[in-house]
Amino acid sequence: MNIELIDEHRVLIDLCSDDMERLEVKYNTFRADNEEGRAALSRLIYIARQQTGFKITSRPVFLIEAIPYSGGCFILITIKEKRFGGKKFRVLQKNHFRKIFSFESCEDILSALEKLYACRPIKYSSSIILYNGTYFLLITSNTKISVCTEMTAAEYALNSTSDKVIIAHIAEHGKYLTADNAVETAGAALCR
Repeated sequence: MNIELIDEHRVLIDLCSDDMERLEVKYNTFRADNEEGRAALSRLIYIARQQTGFKITSRPVFLIEAIPYSGGCFILITIKEKRFGGKKFRVLQKNHFRKIFSFESCEDILSALEKLYACRPIKYSSSIILYNGTYFLLITSNTKISVCTEMTAAEYALNSTSDKVIIAHIAEHGKYLTADNAVETAGAALCR
């Protein structure tokens, strides 16, 4: 076991697998929200205080970072006087519509584009993607699209999906024939 006092607020502990077994420290249960994790943390802090003079104030807040490696783990203990006041980020997920339709032939997708153009107003983004010899129509909108639009596309399509992984794969590996306004561009040309 190696213990290094980085500064007055941080101590780095290097435990080999024998040290972890002797101190009853398990990487997968080393958490402050269970009794076993708190006991292991107390033992490590006690040892760090004895060997390095690591000082702890009353009612400290700990940040524990553990990194495993083959044969042991590193544990960095940081003490803060007050609660952590760092930035908190929240991931917001937009509830937008995104669906991809696949078509068996060029004739099917052109027929769908012509009919979709007739379901105006067009308040969505549409792209035509060629992937593995199959034509795909990607429809994206910040709001729910009209039933007319979805049913018309489904009528001519071989199948459709809203699966984010499949859509991302096709969008990344396919060739864009028309991006963002396929229905307006192709539909207007077909309806002349």
